[in-house]
Amino acid sequence: MFVHISAVERAGLEGLAEGQELEFSLVDRGGKISASDLQVVGDVIPVQKRESPQRQLTGEKATGTVKFFNTMKGFGFITRDDGQPDAFVHISAVERSGLSGLNEGDRVEFDIEVDRRGKYSAVNLVPC
Repeated sequence: MFVHISAVERAGLEGLAEGQELEFSLVDRGGKISASDLQVVGDVIPVQKRESPQRQLTGEKATGTVKFFNTMKGFGFITRDDGQPDAFVHISAVERSGLSGLNEGDRVEFDIEVDRRGKYSAVNLVPC
């Protein structure tokens, strides 16, 4: 059963340990079934800390317009006002920003983050 990390985090967990008992709802996301609304049954089994992917804020802020956002797939792109390439945005960044979602045409301000592979994405989104 697929469980997205955002569902795990919404349940107040850092991760899922093998053998952890859960109750959950099934969600159909474009023909792919995943677990949602997780509830721990019994005691929480601690997870071993993994080295988190190295991501760094570039210190760059940008503004732009949501080009598209696919809620089912959990990602989209923002057309930047400064003419730079479109910024990738993941559902986890939207949720961490306290937003319920993004719609085509929404105007947002955001920070640029780069991962260890040199890929850029939008984080810390704020409607503008």
